Amino acid sequence: MDITVTENVVKINTISLTGLLDAFHAPQVRQQFDEMLQSGAVNFIIDLSAISFMDSAGMAVLVHLHKQTQQQQGQVVLVWPTQKAARRVIRLTRFDYVFKMAYSLTEAEQKFGL
Repeated sequence: MDITVTENVVKINTISLTGLLDAFHAPQVRQQFDEMLQSGAVNFIIDLSAISFMDSAGMAVLVHLHKQTQQQQGQVVLVWPTQKAARRVIRLTRFDYVFKMAYSLTEAEQKFGL
């Protein structure tokens, strides 16, 4: 699992995840999210475009981040995965009704008014 973090000038943190977002990798991702939340980050773009698979543990990490940011008046925008299986998980669980979704990083930034 590769995690790349980019902080925007207007304090939007872009996190690009690659590979599997599953029970094995979820604790590492959650730790990264928690460290960023503790440092005051409240707005996130989570780029899932390179995720090949996501299970319930990976989804739980995203829900955790969503709840934490809402408590701080922040928001999370997810970039759709390109892999069909990962997209299907998002649609079946109706994550696309809970999270703001974008088809690209540019579209995700626009949802923050950039």
